[in-house]
Amino acid sequence: MRKLSIFNLATLDGYFAGDRGDISWHNVDSEFREYEEDVSNSGNTILFGRVTYELMASYWPFPDALKNDPIVAQLTQTGLIDEYQVLLKHVVLGTGKTMFEGIKDKITLMLINTRTFGNGNVLLYYEPTK
Repeated sequence: MRKLSIFNLATLDGYFAGDRGDISWHNVDSEFREYEEDVSNSGNTILFGRVTYELMASYWPFPDALKNDPIVAQLTQTGLIDEYQVLLKHVVLGTGKTMFEGIKDKITLMLINTRTFGNGNVLLYYEPTK
């Protein structure tokens, strides 16, 4: 069975979007676009929550996604996520929306890999501990 991985961008203070869904700080460069292309061409399923889907749908030639929100919290709580990939951006929002909003039980993760991009962003790979 395939592994279910979740990818999201996050600020240093743990938000994936501002209070009103603002993601203007999600600036990406050519190195990240190359990474995105590699992931998109991997043959794996890419799962997005409703908000991300709605923001990105116009960019995709074949938009097809599970449209639940907050999907990350729901899948985390049921133990279905095998890997979390969080691209840590060097910005602080102060307030916003967390991808783990709605989690009722503590989830412990183990860092399994990292990748540092030239612009200072760091991709963190985590697996839930059993």
